[in-house]
Amino acid sequence: MKDGQCMATKAIMESGAQVGYLFREAADFPEDSGWRLFTGLESLDFVDNDDNIEIYDLADIIKLDGSIEPYLDAPVGTELERKEGSKEFTIIESE
Repeated sequence: MKDGQCMATKAIMESGAQVGYLFREAADFPEDSGWRLFTGLESLDFVDNDDNIEIYDLADIIKLDGSIEPYLDAPVGTELERKEGSKEFTIIESE
């Protein structure tokens, strides 16, 4: 699923940081893929500030960090974390 939009922190799109953590929830609007992307290093204060999160096209994020592409067909409820120093992600199991 390269189509659609997602919510991501500006640290990814404006600073070029890698996606380190992502999860998929039910879509909020028709074009929404449900994916939420973070570097994994943002503080809670940063994430809580609406000015730091935007809606972006998934295709634009894939251009910056193609390592997320193989995971984008995962179902709603999927939560992933980048394996340190690699282009692979591991599934975070719900408790």
